[in-house]
Amino acid sequence: MRTVLITNGNLLSLLALGEFLRRHHHCIAGVFVTTRLPSQRSNVAGVLSMWRRSGWRYTHFKLLTNLLLPRRLGRRGLPTTVAAYLRHLGLAVPVMQVPDINEPEVVDRVRALAPEILLSFSATSRFQDALIEVPSRAALNAHYALLPAYAGLSPYFWYLRNQEPECGVTLHRITARLDAGPIIEQQRFSTAGLRTVLALLREQTARISPMLGRYYAGDTSERGAVPQDLSRRSYFRHPTRADVAALHQAGYCFYDGKDLADIEARLRGLAEPPRPAPPQAAEGRRG
Repeated sequence: MRTVLITNGNLLSLLALGEFLRRHHHCIAGVFVTTRLPSQRSNVAGVLSMWRRSGWRYTHFKLLTNLLLPRRLGRRGLPTTVAAYLRHLGLAVPVMQVPDINEPEVVDRVRALAPEILLSFSATSRFQDALIEVPSRAALNAHYALLPAYAGLSPYFWYLRNQEPECGVTLHRITARLDAGPIIEQQRFSTAGLRTVLALLREQTARISPMLGRYYAGDTSERGAVPQDLSRRSYFRHPTRADVAALHQAGYCFYDGKDLADIEARLRGLAEPPRPAPPQAAEGRRG
């Protein structure tokens, strides 16, 4: 399935998509990395707006996962973005950075790649109809939540803030309404024992590539997608300072040393050369 991938391309997206890209890179006709924060004219304005609303601890978490940790791991020789990972694997997949995926000239570039599938993951632009209609088969999105609940921003924070007993990820079709399209597959897991936002997010990233792999293997399909019950929909934005305080008062925090060590270990695993296929067993002796 000829695919155009649209993503923010950051470290967490690499952790989520890495195994999928390793196994299905032959399907990827191009990657568009969206660089502008949602609903902001500039990333500096976005960070300042986030700090005013959410406070330092949440803003630091975002800076850690998007800037500080990738820099640290990059100094250790590891690929920390989707683009760097594709180069690390030696794959000649074109990667284009764009502030807004909906600009008419960008939509034309996507269309010129003739995708059957438009695959979105953590893209920072909400898709407009002109883009959604480009692929010949379907536009898909993988979301960090069990839709229809927890549509919107940073669901991994809100699951712990609201002390939900269960979390998960969803693969769904993209429609004009954000995170509201028919569901192709969901993967669930318990939040019991998870004490950090990054630990929950790590569990979510670990389920994205297998879910996409099942779709590309034909085990799931948009043809069997189930419409969402939008009467159960909830939608969240960045938390307020009071929400962040409530998270900590409930005994949670954003990350710990174990989270950082696990991310480095997973990244090193992705960076290893692909293992050769095991030799075929002998069919029997002839004579």
